[in-house]
Amino acid sequence: MSVIFLNKEKGISSYQALREAQKALNFKKAGHAGTLDPIATGLLPIFFDRSTKFIQYFHRR
Repeated sequence: MSVIFLNKEKGISSYQALREAQKALNFKKAGHAGTLDPIATGLLPIFFDRSTKFIQYFHRR
């Protein structure tokens, strides 16, 4: 399973952070579990390739 927790910096969107990580790590498919406002900082869970199908379970309690 390919998952990282990216420390998103202030000033970029969750989508921008996702695409930068995807490009840097050379994955074809990527998705994030949650959205942070561009002015917010924090950990952004990013799932790659086949792991993206598990995003739906990440939100369950």
